[in-house]
Formats: sequence, C-alpha cells, structure tokens
Amino acid sequence: MMLTFLSMAMNFKHKGIVYIHQQKYGIGDLIRKLKLLWEIAELEDMLNHIEFL
Repeated sequence: MMLTFLSMAMNFKHKGIVYIHQQKYGIGDLIRKLKLLWEIAELEDMLNHIEFL
C-alpha cells in the first residue's frame, strides 16, 4: 500500500505529504512533530515533497 501511495505522489503534483508510520509515535508525539513541521516549513519547501517522520 505504501509503495503505491508514494509512487503516485511522485508522479503527481501535490501540496506536500507527511508520511508517518502508525505505530512509531504516540498521538502526543505525532502532534508535536506535525506542529514543528508546520512552524518551520515554508509552502515552497513542501510543494511536491514527501516528509518521512
């Protein structure tokens, strides 16, 4: 499933994708990491970018 989704993301324009393994982080850690990304990433940095957390 991940491979299909990521290969699609590589072939189409998008605003940015954050991929997070569901069992790697608790919800609090996940929210903190997403908030940090929101605060430091510029729109131009995320265009057609896949961020792995």
